[in-house]
Amino acid sequence: MKSITPQAYWNQVFNRIQGEGFENASSWLRRYELYLNEMHGKLVLEIGCGSGSDTRVLVEHGYQVTATDFSEAAFALVRDRLPEANLVLHDTRYPFPFADKSFDAVISSLSLHYFEMDAMTRIIGEIGRMLKPGGLFLVRLNSVNDAEATKQQPIERYYYSLESCRELFTDWNERSLQEVTEDYHGRPKVIIEGMFELVR
Repeated sequence: MKSITPQAYWNQVFNRIQGEGFENASSWLRRYELYLNEMHGKLVLEIGCGSGSDTRVLVEHGYQVTATDFSEAAFALVRDRLPEANLVLHDTRYPFPFADKSFDAVISSLSLHYFEMDAMTRIIGEIGRMLKPGGLFLVRLNSVNDAEATKQQPIERYYYSLESCRELFTDWNERSLQEVTEDYHGRPKVIIEGMFELVR
Protein backbone atom coordinates (compact mmCIF):
# COMPACT_ATOMS: atom_id res chain seq x y z
CA MET A 1 0.00 0.00 0.00
CA LYS A 2 1.35 3.41 -0.93
CA SER A 3 2.58 5.43 2.06
CA ILE A 4 0.79 8.66 2.90
CA THR A 5 1.22 11.08 5.78
CA PRO A 6 -1.73 11.43 8.18
CA GLN A 7 -2.14 15.10 7.30
CA ALA A 8 -2.23 14.41 3.56
CA TYR A 9 -4.68 11.56 4.15
CA TRP A 10 -7.12 13.75 6.09
CA ASN A 11 -6.83 16.60 3.61
CA GLN A 12 -7.87 14.13 0.91
CA VAL A 13 -10.79 12.89 3.03
CA PHE A 14 -12.15 16.35 3.79
CA ASN A 15 -11.61 17.62 0.26
CA ARG A 16 -13.67 14.65 -0.93
CA ILE A 17 -16.62 14.98 1.45
CA GLN A 18 -16.92 18.77 1.20
CA GLY A 19 -19.15 18.97 4.28
CA GLU A 20 -21.40 16.07 3.29
CA GLY A 21 -23.98 15.51 6.03
CA PHE A 22 -22.86 18.54 8.02
CA GLU A 23 -26.28 20.04 8.60
CA ASN A 24 -28.14 16.82 9.35
CA ALA A 25 -25.55 14.77 11.20
CA SER A 26 -26.86 13.53 14.51
CA SER A 27 -24.45 14.10 17.35
CA TRP A 28 -23.45 11.69 20.08
CA LEU A 29 -23.09 14.78 22.31
CA ARG A 30 -26.83 14.90 22.76
CA ARG A 31 -26.49 11.90 25.09
CA TYR A 32 -24.44 14.09 27.42
CA GLU A 33 -26.43 17.33 27.33
CA LEU A 34 -27.50 16.95 30.96
CA TYR A 35 -23.90 16.70 32.16
CA LEU A 36 -22.69 19.55 29.95
CA ASN A 37 -25.55 21.76 31.10
CA GLU A 38 -24.55 21.16 34.72
CA MET A 39 -21.08 22.63 34.15
CA HIS A 40 -20.41 26.00 35.76
CA GLY A 41 -18.71 27.34 32.63
CA LYS A 42 -19.17 27.25 28.87
CA LEU A 43 -15.58 27.02 27.60
CA VAL A 44 -15.11 23.88 25.49
CA LEU A 45 -12.08 22.60 23.60
CA GLU A 46 -12.76 20.22 20.72
CA ILE A 47 -9.77 18.16 19.59
CA GLY A 48 -9.99 17.01 15.97
CA CYS A 49 -13.08 18.89 14.83
CA GLY A 50 -13.09 17.37 11.34
CA SER A 51 -15.99 18.72 9.27
CA GLY A 52 -17.51 20.42 12.31
CA SER A 53 -20.72 18.48 13.01
CA ASP A 54 -20.02 18.33 16.76
CA THR A 55 -18.71 21.89 16.70
CA ARG A 56 -22.06 22.98 15.30
CA VAL A 57 -24.00 21.24 18.10
CA LEU A 58 -21.83 22.87 20.75
CA VAL A 59 -22.14 26.33 19.21
CA GLU A 60 -25.91 25.97 18.86
CA HIS A 61 -26.13 25.14 22.57
CA GLY A 62 -24.31 28.30 23.53
CA TYR A 63 -20.84 26.98 24.28
CA GLN A 64 -17.73 29.02 23.54
CA VAL A 65 -15.89 26.52 21.37
CA THR A 66 -12.22 26.36 20.52
CA ALA A 67 -11.84 23.69 17.82
CA THR A 68 -8.54 22.22 16.70
CA ASP A 69 -7.52 20.08 13.75
CA PHE A 70 -4.36 19.72 11.68
CA SER A 71 -6.15 19.41 8.33
CA GLU A 72 -6.40 22.63 6.35
CA ALA A 73 -9.17 21.01 4.30
CA ALA A 74 -11.20 20.37 7.46
CA PHE A 75 -10.79 23.99 8.50
CA ALA A 76 -11.97 25.16 5.10
CA LEU A 77 -15.21 23.22 5.68
CA VAL A 78 -15.80 24.65 9.16
CA ARG A 79 -14.61 28.25 8.84
CA ASP A 80 -17.46 29.65 6.75
CA ARG A 81 -20.19 27.62 8.42
CA LEU A 82 -19.26 28.34 12.03
CA PRO A 83 -17.71 31.79 12.38
CA GLU A 84 -18.61 31.69 16.10
CA ALA A 85 -16.04 28.98 16.77
CA ASN A 86 -12.40 29.79 17.45
CA LEU A 87 -10.45 27.57 15.04
CA VAL A 88 -6.84 26.67 15.80
CA LEU A 89 -4.71 24.70 13.34
CA HIS A 90 -2.84 22.30 15.61
CA ASP A 91 -1.21 18.87 15.48
CA THR A 92 -2.33 16.91 18.55
CA ARG A 93 1.08 15.21 18.81
CA TYR A 94 2.50 18.47 20.18
CA PRO A 95 1.68 20.52 23.32
CA PHE A 96 -1.45 22.64 22.96
CA PRO A 97 -1.04 26.43 22.86
CA PHE A 98 -3.49 27.01 25.72
CA ALA A 99 -2.93 27.97 29.34
CA ASP A 100 -3.46 25.65 32.28
CA LYS A 101 -7.09 25.34 33.47
CA SER A 102 -8.46 27.06 30.34
CA PHE A 103 -11.51 24.86 29.66
CA ASP A 104 -14.58 23.50 31.41
CA ALA A 105 -14.75 20.51 29.05
CA VAL A 106 -12.66 18.85 26.36
CA ILE A 107 -14.27 16.77 23.62
CA SER A 108 -12.62 14.41 21.17
CA SER A 109 -14.67 12.20 18.85
CA LEU A 110 -12.75 9.55 16.92
CA SER A 111 -9.58 11.61 16.68
CA LEU A 112 -7.26 10.15 19.35
CA HIS A 113 -6.99 6.50 18.31
CA TYR A 114 -4.27 7.37 15.80
CA PHE A 115 -1.61 7.64 18.51
CA GLU A 116 0.44 4.89 20.12
CA MET A 117 0.34 4.51 23.90
CA ASP A 118 3.19 6.84 24.89
CA ALA A 119 1.71 9.64 22.78
CA MET A 120 -1.78 8.96 24.17
CA THR A 121 -0.46 9.22 27.71
CA ARG A 122 1.10 12.60 26.92
CA ILE A 123 -2.05 13.84 25.20
CA ILE A 124 -4.25 12.85 28.13
CA GLY A 125 -1.80 14.64 30.42
CA GLU A 126 -2.17 17.75 28.27
CA ILE A 127 -5.95 17.48 28.45
CA GLY A 128 -5.75 17.28 32.23
CA ARG A 129 -3.50 20.33 32.27
CA MET A 130 -5.95 22.40 30.22
CA LEU A 131 -9.07 21.40 32.16
CA LYS A 132 -10.35 23.28 35.16
CA PRO A 133 -10.75 21.24 38.38
CA GLY A 134 -13.79 19.00 37.98
CA GLY A 135 -13.74 19.50 34.21
CA LEU A 136 -15.13 16.85 31.88
CA PHE A 137 -13.41 14.95 29.09
CA LEU A 138 -15.75 13.27 26.57
CA VAL A 139 -13.94 10.88 24.27
CA ARG A 140 -14.74 8.36 21.55
CA LEU A 141 -12.29 5.74 20.28
CA ASN A 142 -12.32 2.88 17.79
CA SER A 143 -13.53 -0.36 19.39
CA VAL A 144 -11.73 -3.69 18.99
CA ASN A 145 -15.17 -5.03 18.03
CA ASP A 146 -15.48 -2.75 14.99
CA ALA A 147 -15.39 -4.51 11.61
CA GLU A 148 -12.44 -2.33 10.53
CA ALA A 149 -10.23 -3.56 13.39
CA THR A 150 -8.83 -6.49 11.42
CA LYS A 151 -8.35 -4.62 8.14
CA GLN A 152 -5.26 -2.88 6.84
CA GLN A 153 -5.63 0.90 6.88
CA PRO A 154 -3.87 3.65 4.90
CA ILE A 155 -2.69 5.26 8.15
CA GLU A 156 -1.97 3.71 11.55
CA ARG A 157 -4.87 3.49 13.97
CA TYR A 158 -5.47 1.68 17.23
CA TYR A 159 -8.49 -0.07 18.71
CA TYR A 160 -9.72 -0.11 22.30
CA SER A 161 -11.79 -2.25 24.62
CA LEU A 162 -13.65 -0.89 27.62
CA GLU A 163 -10.82 -2.21 29.79
CA SER A 164 -7.96 -0.70 27.79
CA CYS A 165 -9.77 2.65 27.64
CA ARG A 166 -10.32 2.53 31.39
CA GLU A 167 -6.60 1.93 31.90
CA LEU A 168 -5.85 5.27 30.24
CA PHE A 169 -7.88 7.11 32.88
CA THR A 170 -6.89 5.48 36.16
CA ASP A 171 -6.40 8.92 37.77
CA TRP A 172 -9.75 10.27 36.55
CA ASN A 173 -13.28 9.84 37.85
CA GLU A 174 -15.17 7.64 35.39
CA ARG A 175 -18.63 9.15 34.88
CA SER A 176 -19.66 6.98 31.93
CA LEU A 177 -18.08 4.32 29.73
CA GLN A 178 -19.88 2.21 27.14
CA GLU A 179 -19.61 0.56 23.76
CA VAL A 180 -22.04 1.89 21.17
CA THR A 181 -22.84 1.02 17.57
CA GLU A 182 -24.07 3.71 15.22
CA ASP A 183 -24.33 4.55 11.56
CA TYR A 184 -21.13 6.20 10.39
CA HIS A 185 -21.07 7.37 6.77
CA GLY A 186 -23.53 4.66 5.80
CA ARG A 187 -22.04 1.72 7.68
CA PRO A 188 -22.24 0.45 11.26
CA LYS A 189 -19.33 1.51 13.46
CA VAL A 190 -18.54 0.19 16.94
CA ILE A 191 -17.19 2.85 19.28
CA ILE A 192 -15.88 3.07 22.84
CA GLU A 193 -17.45 6.18 24.34
CA GLY A 194 -16.50 7.63 27.70
CA MET A 195 -16.88 10.63 29.97
CA PHE A 196 -14.23 11.25 32.62
CA GLU A 197 -14.00 13.93 35.26
CA LEU A 198 -10.68 15.51 36.18
CA VAL A 199 -9.71 14.86 39.79
CA ARG A 200 -7.31 17.25 41.47
